[in-house]
Amino acid sequence: MEIIDNMLRYNGDKKEVLPYIMELVRQSGAMKDGVIFNDVFGGSGVVSINMAKMFEHEDVNALVNYNEYDKCCYRVIESLKLTSPDVVMSDLEKLQAQFGPTKGNKDAFWAMRDFVNANHDRCPWLDIGIVRCAFSSTPRWNGSGGFNNSPGNRDWNPSDHWQTLYDTHCWLTSVCMSSHESMAFFDMNRTGNDVIDYLDPPYTITNANYMHGWSFEHDLKLIDMAENRALSGGKFIMSNVLAHRGKRNHILEDWIKNNPDLNVYYIDKKTYKIARLLDTDHGTVEVLITNIKGDLENVGRD
Repeated sequence: MEIIDNMLRYNGDKKEVLPYIMELVRQSGAMKDGVIFNDVFGGSGVVSINMAKMFEHEDVNALVNYNEYDKCCYRVIESLKLTSPDVVMSDLEKLQAQFGPTKGNKDAFWAMRDFVNANHDRCPWLDIGIVRCAFSSTPRWNGSGGFNNSPGNRDWNPSDHWQTLYDTHCWLTSVCMSSHESMAFFDMNRTGNDVIDYLDPPYTITNANYMHGWSFEHDLKLIDMAENRALSGGKFIMSNVLAHRGKRNHILEDWIKNNPDLNVYYIDKKTYKIARLLDTDHGTVEVLITNIKGDLENVGRD
């Protein structure tokens, strides 16, 4: 199955590890009608839309729940579901024609950003255009909902992404959407042997701009919640990093060490293949942690 790209692209999205997430779900024992897949920290929506596509591709009647606490990010993704892709593409092309190219032209970027912020409430999808031209293509908003990242060194042609936009809209129509803090989401959604929670929380040791106050205390609460839901038969898959630029997440390391039944898959960030524990670029060790026993050795290999 071909993976759908994401429109709201940013460093750290999960497109590259989706084949592993999908294969774990296939091997979970829950691939049957009635399965519920919760994308608890939904972000760009790339996991939700591809899981919806996978379930239909494999003829499984499933419920996919996308949840994103960041209200600005949520509104952008929701707008892609509720708005005709023709309208979205037309507006993005007009935005680029009016202010682009911004590569090497900071004044053009600032003008585009001012325009996008002035129209965010009416056209949340315009944020996609400014994100693509921003530093590291990172979506970042201030407390008032205004986009506040700085200029990047890239441009983009919206029309090149028509198919991605269309596919995103189509598959989002089959996804249920909510915007709750993660623990509140768990309180409102049951668990059981037909429920799979995908957890991609802020990575505590990376100091990313989307942290929203996330701390080691939140890591502990999330681990406790995952374990409690697992006791009721629920499955979970967690994306996280154990090490980054000399920092280590000892809470996650201790959790893994003290729970031999957990299955941990290390991701080689250079190749996005399952690997042994490696010191990759910047000393980052990315992992999938799950209570699903799966064989991922040959996923993505020819």
